[in-house]
Amino acid sequence: MWALCLLLVSLGCGSSDLITGVTLSPSTISPNGDGRDDYTFLSYTLLEPARVSIAFQDEKGVVYPFREEEYRPKGGYVATFYGNYKVGNSDDNLRVLPDGKYSYTIRAVNGASAQELAGEFLVVDAETEPLVIAPVNVTPEFFSPDGDYIDDETIITYGLNRKSLVTVVAVDPNGNEHLLEPEKEMTPVLHSVRWNGTVGERLLPDNTYNIRIRARDLAGNVATHYTAVQVQGGGRPMLEIQSVEFTPKALPVGGVLNVKLRVKNTGETTLYSLGPDSGTGYDTFENFLRFRDDKGGHLYFERPGYWRVGVMWEQAATPYPVRWGWGDGPLAPDEEAEVTGTIKLLNFQTNYVRFWVNVIQEGIGYPKEPVGHTRIAISY
Repeated sequence: MWALCLLLVSLGCGSSDLITGVTLSPSTISPNGDGRDDYTFLSYTLLEPARVSIAFQDEKGVVYPFREEEYRPKGGYVATFYGNYKVGNSDDNLRVLPDGKYSYTIRAVNGASAQELAGEFLVVDAETEPLVIAPVNVTPEFFSPDGDYIDDETIITYGLNRKSLVTVVAVDPNGNEHLLEPEKEMTPVLHSVRWNGTVGERLLPDNTYNIRIRARDLAGNVATHYTAVQVQGGGRPMLEIQSVEFTPKALPVGGVLNVKLRVKNTGETTLYSLGPDSGTGYDTFENFLRFRDDKGGHLYFERPGYWRVGVMWEQAATPYPVRWGWGDGPLAPDEEAEVTGTIKLLNFQTNYVRFWVNVIQEGIGYPKEPVGHTRIAISY
């Protein structure tokens, strides 16, 4: 360690001092992430409000700005310097200064008065190898978070060349930042972030977003990578039951229960249905998987992203064994459809059975509470 050398320069017509009590400690730093003297503190006191600039300069005369014309009220301040500098005009990329002897200047300006103080410090054992974020891949680059299980999310994959603290955000065209992945320590391997177009519980509007991956290693090197992704056709899917009718209310064993209901697309995106079509008949020993193609495959398995209505009753063998689609193509927002069908009652040994219905988003579950609870009397 060696003593600081300070130089006082007074400029302008003012005669009073603006800065006092300037110290830099430690005066030798080793920005390499080992936890020992990785950064230094530049302390000073302003005797008057002033615009403050701080810069560092190497022995070749290259200047590295640190603070530029930043207003400060009178009082004491401590600036923490991590031994790094901006590559370009933003904080997106920072590099650690190489080993060597440096000078610093702190300048205060108040009206016509200005004062500048200077000193020196050393950088030793610095980690100057650039931090690299690579490879980076976004798949797909266009996605539609609309609940149909087709390109509902994108996967952001990135690699690192050494351990770093990483933050991932989506930046919209207005410059607003939406946090996708909070700062976490990541090892030098491949990592991935899944994004379904939402932030918290809010679905972001269709737009082109810049995915910003920002990494900072323990030495203070910072790297940033931007890649564009487009959200298109996004929207909250929702299907609601408007009315339900079970008839008749009393049946003998072997009788046929008629079901009639009306559904409405109350969401923000087009919904797609899966059979069996409206009007299809079941009995209470059957479920929607009984329908097969000519090769024996299931016609109406639980295909993720598709919507149906289901009927459930007390002591049913499986959840909502009876299911129907609306059968007339996609259902646009605010459109309605009627769904009908029959159920032959075969396996009951009680006098009353309660039936109800619900909407089913296959692969997701039951987004609404069941409705239409009806008690059917059964005779023998």
